Amino acid sequence: MQREEEAKRARQEQAFRGKLQAQLFFAILKADVEQVKFILSKGVCMEAKTDSGATPLMLAAGVGAVTVCETLLEKGASLEAHDHVGATPLILAAFKGQTAAVERMLGSPAAEAAGKAHLLACQTQRGETALMAAAKMGHVATVKVLLKAGAPVDAVAAGEGCATACMMACHGNRTEVVQVLLQHGANPALADACGKTPLMYAASQGATAVLVAKVGKQLLDCRDSNGRSALDVACSSGSVELVTWLMEQGVGELELVADSGVSPLFTAVMGGHVALVDMFLAKGARLEVRDAKGRTPLAWAAAHGKTAMCSFLINKGADLLATDHKAQVPRQLAHQHGHRDTSHFLTEAARSQLCQQ
Repeated sequence: MQREEEAKRARQEQAFRGKLQAQLFFAILKADVEQVKFILSKGVCMEAKTDSGATPLMLAAGVGAVTVCETLLEKGASLEAHDHVGATPLILAAFKGQTAAVERMLGSPAAEAAGKAHLLACQTQRGETALMAAAKMGHVATVKVLLKAGAPVDAVAAGEGCATACMMACHGNRTEVVQVLLQHGANPALADACGKTPLMYAASQGATAVLVAKVGKQLLDCRDSNGRSALDVACSSGSVELVTWLMEQGVGELELVADSGVSPLFTAVMGGHVALVDMFLAKGARLEVRDAKGRTPLAWAAAHGKTAMCSFLINKGADLLATDHKAQVPRQLAHQHGHRDTSHFLTEAARSQLCQQ
């Protein structure tokens, strides 16, 4: 009987503690510091976690409840705890752009005890630091605070292919963040595990890409592990602004008029970027240039199902009946690759031309 009573009391105590813990989480989300203090006075576990693995300090940091953060830190909350993805309170606050919370945590005695350099170097399971989290989300003010505190600007994220904060910001088109990182010494010459530089990450993003390109002009001809240059990436993604700027620097001029399938023209055609193709043709690219298989730009457009591109090229005078080395015309290539709508369009276009002759 005594054991049953003890077990019952234990269950009741556990239920009570669980209820208090839930109330603490709710009070934190409401930034109700007095309620938080009251619940903590009941002996609630400071490091108990939510279903996602967040501690009370992480919740407070994530919602920017600065006063609550201070209270929790005074009570001994850990700045080194991490959730299910490995994010610490500092990383979570940085990701959310909670600049004031980041400042308070870094300026706390707890941060001095743990070591600021250590906290700034902490990474998630994917290898992201607080600076990377803030940079990729475009939180300029938070990035500045982290850099001022000593965050390593060129740290690499092993779980993200060895990308840096600058690469992540470029990929997200975070122009202001990229500018701040470069001003603080971010190296535009660094490459990730695949050989991609910040410029290549930014190649589809226009203004950001030009910003990086101006800083690292010596990197314009660099290629990744797949042999792709910034011009290739920009053509593939249709970034007219960057392609224009690169060509003004003399990049790609020879390739554009060369009799080969590595021409930027083919890359733009394959991506379906009409504006780029129009620009290339105006700069001297030949409409009937052939690749190693004897295929023309129209054949490439057909093989990739780019019907609008086919229409554009035909209007420019592309030969509908030009054959490749296997005697295949564009219509046959479209059909062969399963692009029936494109094949039908080309068939009708050829029939229309024959009727007009």
